[in-house]
Amino acid sequence: RDVDARFERFVAAGLPLVLLLMVCVATAATSIDTIVGERERGTLETLLVSPLARGDVLVGKYLFVVVAAFAAFTLNLLSMSLFVGWVLKLVEMGEEIRISLDPLSVLLVLGTAVLLAAFLAAVFMILAIPSRTYREGQAALSPAYLLAMVPGLVVGASAEPFGMSQALIPVLNATALFEAVLEGHIDAAPVVVTYLVLALSTAAALALAAR
Repeated sequence: RDVDARFERFVAAGLPLVLLLMVCVATAATSIDTIVGERERGTLETLLVSPLARGDVLVGKYLFVVVAAFAAFTLNLLSMSLFVGWVLKLVEMGEEIRISLDPLSVLLVLGTAVLLAAFLAAVFMILAIPSRTYREGQAALSPAYLLAMVPGLVVGASAEPFGMSQALIPVLNATALFEAVLEGHIDAAPVVVTYLVLALSTAAALALAAR
């Protein structure tokens, strides 16, 4: 029981940062490729002079980034779960340590990952737009990528329960919600506020990107 409790505390503190990292890596990579990659291949100019409205081009690229990031997140989460299960079985601790989430918790994790990817995709695409090469794109996104990791470190080091004060801050709210789901302490009000804040922040970032 002591091993189980220590492992649960370790997972609750470290896994939210891992989940945040998964979303950030996938979103940053696809954001760079969909903007800078086309510019390097010489196909972006052709796309912009097509009969499509620029808003349609933005939406198409944006949806690709979000879908690709969410798919990568889901596959990484599945592979990580299988790997951890295999390691626990290998060291003969699979019966002592179990991590289980009910369907509602799984839906909350996936829904939060979608909204987080949607927000980060809009921000990363804005930062990638001026870049003309992959190196420039990586240099432009690196500060934002590292800054996005800070909330994960804050949540992991804090013992404060998930509440309204965290729900009002983008990225931090998603990471804190990940932790709350893993710990099994979920309040409806902060969850709703988190979703609203991420949705409104994404809309504002997309409006800026359209300009």
